[in-house]
Amino acid sequence: MVEVAAIADKYQVEALPPLCLHLVRKALKPDVACEVFGLADRFHVAEMRAEALDCIFAKPAEALKERPALRPELLEEILGSGLLCTKTDALKKTVQSWGGKDCDSLASIINIPANNEYTDDVLDRLMGKWRDADRKGAFVGYWVAVIVGPGQDKYTADQLERVAGNQGKFSLRKGWMQWVLHHASVHLQGFWFSTTVPASTSFRINVKSDEDGATWHLAYESRGKEIEDYTFQTCSRPLGLVKHFKLEVLEGELPETHFDIEGILQTPI
Repeated sequence: MVEVAAIADKYQVEALPPLCLHLVRKALKPDVACEVFGLADRFHVAEMRAEALDCIFAKPAEALKERPALRPELLEEILGSGLLCTKTDALKKTVQSWGGKDCDSLASIINIPANNEYTDDVLDRLMGKWRDADRKGAFVGYWVAVIVGPGQDKYTADQLERVAGNQGKFSLRKGWMQWVLHHASVHLQGFWFSTTVPASTSFRINVKSDEDGATWHLAYESRGKEIEDYTFQTCSRPLGLVKHFKLEVLEGELPETHFDIEGILQTPI
């Protein structure tokens, strides 16, 4: 299906690539993720390549149980990414179990400098980590900072904490709200909203990455379409890990909703 999507895209058969990619996504599981990654790389299907790689990052114990039949540079890209949701020693043990003359050299490029975990709700997971740490430090301000733009509702301290940890819904008129992760970063995959966003509401999501903390990157724009509740929205990914999120309403109003950020959450070990 990846190959069919690539051929259809090449010959501009517009309806076929999205259908093929949808079918591949439904079938994408850790035990086939490396195969899909290799095919997507070979046929230059960038979106599917990224999604297969994310699947490997999220479930490395399953995806890398057996040595993948990948070109060396692709295998090195996976092992040296720093985004695999496992520990360095565990991954080295897995690589050593593959056998082969290059196992030692492959193990030497493994780089997992922080604690990685996949989550479909970054803010909620950070709230959970704060609770697990016996609520050390203020959650709002130390773990997550929330900046409410001009013209928005006034929030009490308790309300702001719920918004910071995605524990409660909020609405947003024309204007913006920002979330800043002071001690965490996200390998961004996409977003969810818990409420249907009407087509009359136009909004965008900008992010800042660790690679260039001075420049906002347009991750998502609604472009006047209705977004059904709990529908995953893929995004344009920045080069590096993300620490700043800015949700901005351009026209209309964002109805009361949760704002779910999906990706690999990276926190200090």
